[in-house]
Amino acid sequence: MSQRSSVACAPRRWRAAVAAARRLAVRLVVASAVALIATPSAVRASDAAPAQTTVTTSTTAAINALGEALFSDPRLSPDGRFSCASCHRPDAAFAEPGVARQRGRDGLPLATNAPSLIGLAPRGPFRHDGGAPTLAAQVVVPLLADNEMANRSLAAVAERLAGDPDVVAAFIVAFGGGPTGERVVTALVAHLRSLQAQATPYDRFRAGDRTALSPAAARGLALFRGPAGCAACHLLDGSFRDGRFHDTGIAARRSRRPFPDGLRPSEGRIAVTGQPADRYRVRTPGLRAVALTPPYMHDGSIRSLEAVVRYYAAGGAAHAGLSPLIAPFAVDDRDVADLVAFLEAVGGETPRGEFSGGEVLNAEGRPSAPVSAAPAE
Repeated sequence: MSQRSSVACAPRRWRAAVAAARRLAVRLVVASAVALIATPSAVRASDAAPAQTTVTTSTTAAINALGEALFSDPRLSPDGRFSCASCHRPDAAFAEPGVARQRGRDGLPLATNAPSLIGLAPRGPFRHDGGAPTLAAQVVVPLLADNEMANRSLAAVAERLAGDPDVVAAFIVAFGGGPTGERVVTALVAHLRSLQAQATPYDRFRAGDRTALSPAAARGLALFRGPAGCAACHLLDGSFRDGRFHDTGIAARRSRRPFPDGLRPSEGRIAVTGQPADRYRVRTPGLRAVALTPPYMHDGSIRSLEAVVRYYAAGGAAHAGLSPLIAPFAVDDRDVADLVAFLEAVGGETPRGEFSGGEVLNAEGRPSAPVSAAPAE
């Protein structure tokens, strides 16, 4: 889809956003009214309380719908070329499979891989180096970064959006007023929080269905929490993360093998804390939809899950600061296949909300002609 046609479809997308938000609000009001009628007046705390709850719930639904529409709107960038969906494709588990490092507005690859946005951590810090203390701060980063959307301010984003009456109408439904920078960020955060994975075989297994995992995946789970040691960082509580930073050897290896384009690779957490002990430490990522989003690692340097398993089985990239949790373990080909089967059981289908107005701009998630991206190594 060309940039012109993407912009041309914007009114339709935003009218859909307004309509969807209103439909959600009406359904919630009706549901609340039915519940109120069915409840004897003697047990009601007050007649006003349910109405107040309805307003809050319907407003939340409208904000979520607005955030979904904003996510794919190229007017988030000054030149109308990029949206959040450019690197986090809604049709591809909110990542960009097959791309190691996405290209910025200057056409050059960024320093890190764009991860899936499904099942984000409940609290910060976010980013591989923990550079964003909150999800709102994470949303702001690509909006203002010079090599990403390069807005001069959040107010500038709001000003562009305010030029479209359909967009203004969607903001009024959601917030009671027109676009502001704070409302843009709030809506995007609400949408991101809504991106939860559907129930997977592993979730059904945790819920008590012992037949949910295939024999291979069951063997993989035993390896994951046993000899392979994966569960030391990727907790088996459903989050698959420990919220900590570890030196897995990947950032150290990258420092010895600079990017071909000359971009300085990330050294991990040290960029935020300045502490030498944090050099090469990166945040443990979650594993939701992991099978759908190759390549892997924060720099996109490993092409497949099989290769990831073999990297860790070999003990990572040895160096002085390597985490003691990274240690060699013996595997044969069946063990590798079993671990991959378990990781596939952790993944799931891309979630779909009720609102479908946030369309992907084209197969690459960009409104203009795609550019070649940095391949995995």
